[in-house]
Amino acid sequence: MPITFSPVVRNAWGDEVADEVARVLDETFEQRTVSREEWREVLGRLDRVEEHLDHLGEEVSHQRREIGDLRREMNERFDAMNERFDAMNARLDERLDQQSTQFDKRFETTNERIDKTNERIDAMNERFDAMNEAMRVQTRWTIGTIALFGTIITVLIAVVEFAAG
Repeated sequence: MPITFSPVVRNAWGDEVADEVARVLDETFEQRTVSREEWREVLGRLDRVEEHLDHLGEEVSHQRREIGDLRREMNERFDAMNERFDAMNARLDERLDQQSTQFDKRFETTNERIDKTNERIDAMNERFDAMNEAMRVQTRWTIGTIALFGTIITVLIAVVEFAAG
């Protein structure tokens, strides 16, 4: 629809200037504006984009719900796994405690045997010490006796030679 000016503007500018300004404005608007058909096409496209965005929004909401469900399911599985691991850990701790108790008992038994063996060795050492002391005393007495007999025999031989001689 071409631009038209009011009669006051036409009288002030003149018909020729008013027509030229109207023509320039029409060309400028035609170059820089969108036609009604294009505008309707853009609006239709925008409506389809809006519908698509609504559909995508629903899809995203659905995906978020599914992700939430998956997270819940994974958390439940992790909780179940943690419970199983805790039970396994408790059983392992129990076994280790039992083995530790058994080792402690074995060490105590071994220590008792070692203590008894040490007591026997100490008793044997005391006996050896007593035997050694007895042997030392007997050796002294024997040496003393031999020395005494040697002295007596020497004195007797000296007496016999002195008398015989």
